[in-house]
Amino acid sequence: MSNVISLNTRKEVEFLGDVKIQIPKTGVDYLFLCKQFLTIEDYEEILLSIMDEEYYKKADVQLQAIVDGYFKFDK
Repeated sequence: MSNVISLNTRKEVEFLGDVKIQIPKTGVDYLFLCKQFLTIEDYEEILLSIMDEEYYKKADVQLQAIVDGYFKFDK
């Protein structure tokens, strides 16, 4: 097996608009990234939607998608 090469194909950086960002590896990293780019109101709604399903159901579809992204990370 000495001829097997392991390639890390996961990107570590990406661009969000014109801003170069580190790809988050944990849910906490993801939330820090959200905090950097969202308004305080949207960020607070994301946090509340993570903790409470009623807030999630009332949130805009775009914010629900961000919350769904948070739950894709392993805990």
